[in-house]
Amino acid sequence: MVALSFSVFKQKLLSGEKTQTVRTPRKSPIKVGCKLQIYWKQRSPTQSQKLFDAECTKIQSILIDSQQRVYLDNTILSAEEVEHFSQLDGFDNSEDFFDYLGEFEGVVIHWKRLAELRK
Repeated sequence: MVALSFSVFKQKLLSGEKTQTVRTPRKSPIKVGCKLQIYWKQRSPTQSQKLFDAECTKIQSILIDSQQRVYLDNTILSAEEVEHFSQLDGFDNSEDFFDYLGEFEGVVIHWKRLAELRK
């Protein structure tokens, strides 16, 4: 299992509204079918919380250039597609998305939530 930790968008993660994340590439890449553990502030001794388990359903490459053009798997997105993608990633709009990431090269990890955690 691979742990993914978040420090923003907790409610969107819990509600299922956010089912993807943009990340820098890992030394050991996540692959489709890989089991994921989704955490809230995993490295915080007082706030760490495992939110749920998930399975990786898709990996895409992403590039954001200095002109705020977004390329997914080497295909440039339209302004409308960027707006939609930003919202899928948890942001209110593409402006917030660009402010957070700036120029960026990495991967988009998509997941499907598995069974609810037992309390």
